Amino acid sequence: MLLSALAESIGSRNINFKDTDITGIEFDSRKVKPGNLYICINGFKVDGHIFAKPAVESGAAAIVVERELEDIDVPQLVVKNSRSALAMCAAAWFNHPSKHLKIIGITGTNGKTTTSHMLKTLLDLNGIKTAALGTIGTYIGDEVHSQKLTTPYPMELQEIFALARDNDCKVVIMEVSAHALELNKVEGIKFYASAFTNLSQDHLDD
Repeated sequence: MLLSALAESIGSRNINFKDTDITGIEFDSRKVKPGNLYICINGFKVDGHIFAKPAVESGAAAIVVERELEDIDVPQLVVKNSRSALAMCAAAWFNHPSKHLKIIGITGTNGKTTTSHMLKTLLDLNGIKTAALGTIGTYIGDEVHSQKLTTPYPMELQEIFALARDNDCKVVIMEVSAHALELNKVEGIKFYASAFTNLSQDHLDD
């Protein structure tokens, strides 16, 4: 995908811009490969901007930043929130699969997994091919895939949507954790419906 298309998807202010073909999107500088777009995430403990130079040295063709960085000779796409930019870039990378699916998001302290799988069963019994993703894994129709997080990071999440779309699923039911909402993981998703199960003390303690 061209860098210009990704820049357009996030509405960035561009510095030293030169269009190029991007080979992948990465926010972990240790995993950057030649031609990747590296997104500098300002984390809770570590600021990804400090790894911009190592990422470029590893072959990053461009970087997404929240502030202009000096001594970087690749294009910089400046945005207000790099987490939001990651989510929007991921959606664009997979050609916005949520536009071709009915995405149902379920959030709340407890009951997300039970609710999502009850709903998937009901839809399956009515002949509607459905995918579900959350705490106990990803289900694409009858196929089961492992999953580490309740709500995956944007690139993995959008890839799941693309897989569901390509396997003729009509509906995707996803658990949306509070952390996913806080960390902008679900930006760029066109939701068909949403459900809120409950709010308990466990949630407030977080």
